[in-house]
Order: sequence, then structure tokens, then C-alpha cells
Amino acid sequence: MIENKVVQEVLKGNNGHQEVVNSKGNTMLAGYSATAGDSNWGIISQTPKISVNEPIIQMVKKVSFTAIPFMIFIFLISFLLLKKIVNPIRKLAVYAQQVTEQKTIPTPHIPDWYFELKELKRGIFVAVDFYQKKLNDVENEAVLDPLTGFYNRRTLESTIKRLDMYSIILFDIDHFKNVNDKYGHQKGEEVLKFISSLVKKELRETELCYRLGGEEFLIVLPETNGSIAHSIAERIREAAATTKSPTGNPITLSMGIGNIPEIAQSFEELFHAADQALYEAKQLDRNRVKAAKTNLIN
Repeated sequence: MIENKVVQEVLKGNNGHQEVVNSKGNTMLAGYSATAGDSNWGIISQTPKISVNEPIIQMVKKVSFTAIPFMIFIFLISFLLLKKIVNPIRKLAVYAQQVTEQKTIPTPHIPDWYFELKELKRGIFVAVDFYQKKLNDVENEAVLDPLTGFYNRRTLESTIKRLDMYSIILFDIDHFKNVNDKYGHQKGEEVLKFISSLVKKELRETELCYRLGGEEFLIVLPETNGSIAHSIAERIREAAATTKSPTGNPITLSMGIGNIPEIAQSFEELFHAADQALYEAKQLDRNRVKAAKTNLIN
């Protein structure tokens, strides 16, 4: 026994605990305490390690058998709840990404109970709508005349390239300089708006209007022959001549018309012929429609 490490510690007057192997080779958990003074004796309490570990192991097994199914159940519930929460966020993120790439995708559905995400969705839609309107405004400013709402020259060339047979009506406002001189430029702008509104009422959606500059305008009539173009031009001219304008009096128009391929083979030739016809209409005391002639094209 004197070789036992715990006995040696007690004989030294020490107190403590440690794991030791007894004389029979068994692993023991020992606690010891030496008496005060010089008596050189103390108390040692030893317990086989296995007798302590076995109940703990059994308890762990029992707890594990009870807790593991419950933990699996909690994991599954948590996974389903997380999926239910994350899926709408993922759909909204995909929607936001697709919008930035200017792709059209269906609006994601957000459950009514998901208040925070519904507010985020609303915020994204407001932002998308705002910037979409800004983009449309910029595009419109690039291709539309801000005063009349007619297309400008920028889009004319691309439009003509898509057409095979069409007619054009080239016209301007008679004595428009006198309107500006007599009534002022503000009244002149009102007259331009009045004429553009009047022309739009007489045309179909497929028929395109352009403001070339000042009081000069161009109408492109896809798939329309010269005879029908002449009728449309007369209808517009008569409407202007019989409707009171912002000046208090009717405004008259002079017009030159032409058709591809009846009059010319290219837009440049056709425009030149229609412009010459417009000049002739003005020479004939204005307020009239003049058809272009083929012999004007060299």
C-alpha cells in the first residue's frame, strides 16, 4: 500500500483527488485528506471508475433515445418553416435581378402574413415603376417632339427602311410667320399644338406623323396608294380650313403628296417630289393639296 500514489500524497500532508490503479490493477477514483499536525495519517476514499461511468453512460443512452427523435422533429419543423420564409425572399431576389437585366418575368406572390417582405416588395415595385417611367420619358424625349407629340427626324429613317409601299404627305402652315408676328410666339406654339391634334384625329394609329422643323410636317401612310393619300390630305386640309384655331380664325395648310412606287423608287426622290408639289401648292395661293409628278424625278 505504501507504493500507492494516493497514500504517498497523504503521508506528505497533501489533500486532493486523482485517478490511480490499485494493487489489483483496477482503475480507481480517489479522494484524500491528511490530518493537521505531525501525526502522518489521513483518510482516503476510493471508488472504482467503472461504477461512476456506467450510470453516466446509461443516462446518456436513455437521454439520447428520448432526445434524438425530438431533435429530428424540431429540425424538420425548422427546415419547413425556414423554407417557407426563405422561398418568398428568394423569388423576390430573382425578380429584382431579372428586372435589372430588363427581362420580363411574372410578379412573385408574397403571402399576406409576410408583412415585412410585402413592404419590401411594394418598395421594389415603386422603384421599378419610377425608373421605368423615367426611362420611357428619356426614350420619348429622344424620338418625340415635345411640343406636338409627333416623331422627330431621328426615327424617320428607321421607319422608312421597314416599308415597301407607302405614301407621304408633306405640309406646312400657311403664313405661319404672320401668326408669330401678329400674335406672338406663345400663340404660335398653340397653333402648332392645335394642328398636331387636328391631324391626329384624322389619322389611324398605323399612320405616322413627324415634325421636320418649324411649321413643316410629314405624314407617312404605310400600304397606302396615292389616291387614298390624296383623300386623307384633303380631309385634313378641309378640317383645318373650317375649324377655329387659337388665333380665333381657321388656319390653312398647303400639302404635297407622293407614293412609292408610283412616283419614285427611293424616299429621297419621293421627298424631293413631294416638296416640289408643296412649293407648287403655295404658288397657287396656298390652302390646297398638290400631287407630285413623276417627271419631277430625274
